[in-house]
Parts: sequence; structure tokens; C-alpha cells
Amino acid sequence: MGRLGVAPPSGTTDTLTLAQIRTLEVRGRHTRTGAIVGGVAGVASGVFIGYVIGATCDAAECHRGRAYLYTIPLFGGAGTLLGAVIGAALPKWNRVYP
Repeated sequence: MGRLGVAPPSGTTDTLTLAQIRTLEVRGRHTRTGAIVGGVAGVASGVFIGYVIGATCDAAECHRGRAYLYTIPLFGGAGTLLGAVIGAALPKWNRVYP
């Protein structure tokens, strides 16, 4: 049977047989999920804000599509960054054994 050694910072080593271990999980982060969700929400917000700007513009040189060129990347990028930061703060446990 295989054995697993656990070495805490104190320097002592404990060993366990694999039969003694029911599950083994490692801690990760939700960074990718947060970035995806934040990016989608940011792009949706950018589309909405671009629509509002285009709908309220009364000037003769107003181009309705130009507002989208600024709001979608700006809000999408900001949402992605904010979602990644929030996701990095949330722990996620991934099962590695069995």
C-alpha cells in the first residue's frame, strides 16, 4: 500500500497509508469564474449605457454607434477586473483523491 507523508513547518513528519485517507482536497480560488461573470455583467452594462447615451444624444454630429465603441470595452474590462478580484478572495476546494 502507498503511504503519504505530511510535513508541517515544525519539522516532524507524519505518514498515513492511502487506505486511511477518505478524501483529499486542495484549496484554490474562484478567480476565473469571477472574471467571466464580471466581464459578462460589464459588457451588458456597457451595452445598456451605450444605448442610453445614443438615445439621449440630440446633436447633429451624434453617431449612435460611437457610444458603444467606448462603453462596451470600458465597462467590460472594469467588470472583468472587479470580478477577478472578488473571485480571488473566495476559496474553492478541489477534490484530488479519490
